[in-house]
Amino acid sequence: MQNITRNITQENGGSPSKETRPTLDLALNDLTICEAHTLSDTNGARLTLSGAAARPWRVDMEPNIFSLMRACQASQLDDCFVSEAPKDTIFVPGCMLSAESLELTTAVYSWLCAHSLVDGITFRCCGNILKTMSSPAEREQYLCDLRQQLAVHEVSCIITACPNCYKAFNLLKNENSLCDYKVLALSEVLAKSGMRIRASDTSYCIHDSCPDRTSGVFAASVRSLFSSTAAQGANCNTLCEMKHNREQSRCCGLGKMLSLTDPNASAKMREARAKEFFQTDANKLVTYCATCTQAFQTSEAKRYCWHYLELLFDIEIDWQANQKRFEHCLACVSG
Repeated sequence: MQNITRNITQENGGSPSKETRPTLDLALNDLTICEAHTLSDTNGARLTLSGAAARPWRVDMEPNIFSLMRACQASQLDDCFVSEAPKDTIFVPGCMLSAESLELTTAVYSWLCAHSLVDGITFRCCGNILKTMSSPAEREQYLCDLRQQLAVHEVSCIITACPNCYKAFNLLKNENSLCDYKVLALSEVLAKSGMRIRASDTSYCIHDSCPDRTSGVFAASVRSLFSSTAAQGANCNTLCEMKHNREQSRCCGLGKMLSLTDPNASAKMREARAKEFFQTDANKLVTYCATCTQAFQTSEAKRYCWHYLELLFDIEIDWQANQKRFEHCLACVSG
């Protein structure tokens, strides 16, 4: 990719100067990571959305915001769970990535198929979002059906592009003895296959996703995609780190659906994270979670933020067009 920033061409190819970077007067020390930010009312009960407010996000119902966004892009991909044929290894792109860009999702899936790494793709949600959008009983019913689908199709391996899905599918496996499969991070599969992001004079800064804090598998493997291979020699990319990274990373502001339950806190966390990026010398802010990427599109860092798959497959997502599509689909589902 030639652009350092989205929709802006910079002839010198460098990072924005310290003078032109936004000044955000937010105290990082006053903001907690999303895992510590409890979504609870004054009585300590967990906050959930219900009724019309939750309906667009109910992945256990059709249509939902994600299925409608995929439909708007005229998907040509068939969900492997529709058929009864066994699928040993499946690709789970995750709700947000597949909804934001079927073009990029298709490119990744085509690459996996070309290398005989998967037998099918499914758009089924891992069920994580239902923690906030449904009752415990409704979520358990959805997970029961998901476990059954995995068993019926004899799935032994899940490759996922989503850190939330990676964590959720591992928890699902550990909580039920009938689930016997392994879960692989897409970035790990890509890195081990020798895929690398093209070397350039661009410097990058990686934002680490909340659900990856424990395993660190995405953090490590995505960073390795920026390193040189034997064929590339010593010409590799420059990585800068934010003060809070990997297991100490700060939330993008969309964790646990915080933007819906506490918009003000969500905005503060998002801009504080953007401030950390601007404190580095990086040209681009790189994410490996599509939800995080979407979060930064409404921050001061929106022109500098890219999902690593955009860089790896040289496909740029039009996040602004996606926002209009999102608003249209949200209105449709909300009725």
